[in-house]
Amino acid sequence: MPMPSPAQTYPDWKAPAEDGQTLVWPQPAEIVAQTRANHARLSSAHDVKLQGVPLSELRRRQRAWIGKADDAQPIVASGHQTELYHPGVWVKDVLANQIAPRVDGQAYHFAVDSDSPKHLSVRWPGYSEPITDDPAITAAEWSGLVDAPTPSHVANLDDAVRAATK
Repeated sequence: MPMPSPAQTYPDWKAPAEDGQTLVWPQPAEIVAQTRANHARLSSAHDVKLQGVPLSELRRRQRAWIGKADDAQPIVASGHQTELYHPGVWVKDVLANQIAPRVDGQAYHFAVDSDSPKHLSVRWPGYSEPITDDPAITAAEWSGLVDAPTPSHVANLDDAVRAATK
């Protein structure tokens, strides 16, 4: 059964006007139902082929690659570029972690890393500092080649944030 388009089911996508309000669409119960239905549909899509390979085989291989070979459990996933996260990314991760147990599934966050490092500085007016002290930050072809910051670099960033908030 085809799902209605978002424009038909929620034509007025507007964030709440007041601080502290939330917009969750579809409603959590509907997200759970859609997740279960999607998992069932994909699990039984043996006749669907992508470049001649059955979808069920592609799913099996991808699940094995991430260490989740059991097709009985849904995977509830979110993802974002490998750079500093904005609040919307955190919300997606929280939602995935809340939905996964309700569908007897497992939550995953996928790092999408397909381009050059960008936005790899912590910034506010009058301040900018790279998020890591790895010298490769300026030359790496993709952010997966950049090491995490050392504890002393994190401490320096923390000191700068604390000083700026005074």
